[in-house]
Amino acid sequence: MTGAGAGGRPGWLPRSPAAEARGLPDAVRRGVRALLARPAGRPDLALGALVGLALGGPLVLGEVAGDLAAGSVAALGALNTALAAATGSAGRRIITAALAAPLNALLLGLGALVADPAWLAALTVLIAVPVLVVPGMWSGIAAAAGLPATLTLIAGIGLPPGPAGERMLDGLAGGGWAVVLVALAVLPGLLAPVPATPPLPRAVAVNHAVRLALAAAAAVFVAQALDLAHGYWLAVAVAVVLRPGLAGTAERVTQRLAGTVLGGVLAAVIVRQVDSDWVLIVLAVLLVGGATALLVADYRVASALLTAGVLAMLAIGHGTTIDAVDDRLLATLAGGLLALVAILLWPEPPEPPEPPESPGRPGPAPA
Repeated sequence: MTGAGAGGRPGWLPRSPAAEARGLPDAVRRGVRALLARPAGRPDLALGALVGLALGGPLVLGEVAGDLAAGSVAALGALNTALAAATGSAGRRIITAALAAPLNALLLGLGALVADPAWLAALTVLIAVPVLVVPGMWSGIAAAAGLPATLTLIAGIGLPPGPAGERMLDGLAGGGWAVVLVALAVLPGLLAPVPATPPLPRAVAVNHAVRLALAAAAAVFVAQALDLAHGYWLAVAVAVVLRPGLAGTAERVTQRLAGTVLGGVLAAVIVRQVDSDWVLIVLAVLLVGGATALLVADYRVASALLTAGVLAMLAIGHGTTIDAVDDRLLATLAGGLLALVAILLWPEPPEPPEPPESPGRPGPAPA
């Protein structure tokens, strides 16, 4: 969460439309400063290990079974289920994971059903995102699962065509694996309790959910209508950088863009030098796990590791090209610009001061 501004106002708290317009130069400056800021804390190595294991299990099984497509879908379900359980007490983490696993599986199947035509995919996102995000105003569990579930739906739409039933089963298997890992990690105390981020004020949360739905739906429509390679990355970029306020969005855009450039350079080296699926799996696990561990401490480095890890996953089994690196960079840039346009066109009205900040982490950005 962004800290307080110079006048003591919390950085995430949105301002009036006029103030947002006047604050654009300030937002740009804050975005640039975010690139040079010191890390915000220490890496959460335990969470990184959990997410890495959750991702790696299905990838290994897919490689052994010769069904990399099923393994990748299961890995996606496992990844977002584990991320949903990133905060809370031990009991809440297990409950969140147990609820997120079938939800993510359902959304993966739904994505397969609505991916074509483009208008249907966009309409589904427009309806589903508020349904997934708004309940977080009343429930900490819903708040934790909302963003990972949104990303799961977007990824489900962007995956290659496949039977919805099989995709649901694969996603459920991966989510179940993640639930087991979460339980094994929290019950002995390997994962310490992490307070959740305090909820946004109700009006801000509703407006943000609808704004996010509109921007993500637009991104999905463009990606599906133009049949862009890895087009779902565009909507993913929108979902993970858009914040209720202009300054927070600008900071996240600059950090993710810089991280994507660095991660693309690393990924280019990997895809040129590594041709072993097993090495690629190990690299993907280490990179995505490292990214998760750094999501709060240093989002720039987390974005770099996540980019390299995702592109390493794409190379498993069939290889990938430098074009995929370009696709990732362009999607991040376009998604960031779309998020900035969304918050500029629909800024928030003034809100009362937020509750005292919690040391909890912000929502995860798993892709």
